[in-house]
Amino acid sequence: MVDLQIAGSDPEESAALYHWLRADAGLAEHARIRAGRPAEGHLGAIEIIDLVLTHATGAASLALAVAGWRRSRAKPGPTTVTRADGKSLTVSGPPEVVAETIERFLTED
Repeated sequence: MVDLQIAGSDPEESAALYHWLRADAGLAEHARIRAGRPAEGHLGAIEIIDLVLTHATGAASLALAVAGWRRSRAKPGPTTVTRADGKSLTVSGPPEVVAETIERFLTED
């Protein structure tokens, strides 16, 4: 299992990404997704998405889901993925590059 946190560039982006990931049937087979606790002063805002990949193939599913979400947005801000070991990756740019970059980040040691 791999524990991750994901954040959009602001609470609105994070909320949209959270709902997108929750609706992705392929990702649901490989992950548990929940909204992280809102920061103090941001009542109910989704700023962080807590995600647990339950299978090794979940890395590819997550990478494709995030890339698909970014493709659906007019001007997506950066998206940050943080592993349990504290290493973070912030991505922006074309969805194809984002998917490959996230998958590589999640599967490296």
